[in-house]
Amino acid sequence: MQKSILFIVLFFYTLSFSQDVEAFNKIYTKTYLETSQTDMKEAKKTADSLYKISESPLLKTKSLMLSATLYKQSGEVKKSVEYALKSGEIIKQTDNYSWQAKVYGLMASEYRLLKLYNFSKQYFEKAIEASNKIENPKAANNIRGLMFQEKAYGDIDQKNFKNAIVNVNRSQNYFNLTESNIDFFTVNNEQLLGLSYYKLNDFD
Repeated sequence: MQKSILFIVLFFYTLSFSQDVEAFNKIYTKTYLETSQTDMKEAKKTADSLYKISESPLLKTKSLMLSATLYKQSGEVKKSVEYALKSGEIIKQTDNYSWQAKVYGLMASEYRLLKLYNFSKQYFEKAIEASNKIENPKAANNIRGLMFQEKAYGDIDQKNFKNAIVNVNRSQNYFNLTESNIDFFTVNNEQLLGLSYYKLNDFD
C-alpha cells in the first residue's frame, strides 16, 4: 500500500512539471479500465487530480471527460453532464475537432438519458459538424457512425422505430468505411435493428 501511494505521489509530482503525455495517458487508461472496476471513489479522485495538474486544454478536457464517464458509469448522469459541459467549454477554444466531436457526442448521449431530446439533438449536430473538420477520414466516419447510432437510440426511446432503422443503417454505412472494430459496432447495430423490427411487429 505504501509503495502504491509513493508511486502515485511521485507520478503526479513528475507530471506536474513535465506534462508527460505518455505518463498521463498511462494513468488515464489505468483509471478508466482498472481502478473504476474495483474502486469507483478512488477513480473519481484520480480523475480530479489529473485535471488539477493538467496544463494544456487537451489534457484538461481528457481529465474532465474521464470524470464525466466515471459519473455516467455510476449512474450519476446529472453530475456527468456538469463535467462534460465544462470540458466542452475548454475544447471548443481549440482546433482539436476530434475531441470536440467526442465531447459533443457524450453530451448528446447524456441529454438523451435525461430525456432532454432537443438538447441531445443540438449536441448531435455539433458532433457531426466537428466530424466534418476531422482530417482523418476513418476517424471522422467512426464519429459519424457512433452519432447516428446514438440518434437511433433516441428514436427508440421515443418509439420512432422506423426512423431508428434509417439511422442504424446510416450508422452502419459509416462504420463500414472505418475498417476497425466493425464487428463490435455491427453487433450493436444488429441489436438495434432487431429491437426496432420487433416493436414494429415485423418478426421475420
